[in-house]
This record gives sequence, C-alpha cells and structure tokens, in this order.
Amino acid sequence: MELAGSIGFDIIFMDLQMSLMDGYEASLLIRGGDEKVPIIALSAAVMKNDKARSAKPG
Repeated sequence: MELAGSIGFDIIFMDLQMSLMDGYEASLLIRGGDEKVPIIALSAAVMKNDKARSAKPG
C-alpha cells in the first residue's frame, strides 16, 4: 500500500481475488491513505453477491 502513495500512479488495476489480501481490502487501505488515483477492479466472479459488493461504494 505504501507503493501506491509513494510513486504517484495515474491508475491502478486491481485483481479482486488475490491470495494474501483481496482487492476490496487493498482498495480500502489505498483509499485510507487519502490516495485519489482511480482503481479499476478486475474479476472473473459472476455471482450476484460479487457484483453487488463490487458496485457498493467504500
């Protein structure tokens, strides 16, 4: 998460299903550092609850 705030990326592509920390948690940590960079989440999940969680802000 430190890397996201220290380099100044223009955009972040995030996999939602990672092994140590899912993309939802990683995105919240990045946002917690007051980072304003756009995060585009990628996932192969197609279940209704996955879609709802992805569309839910914060």
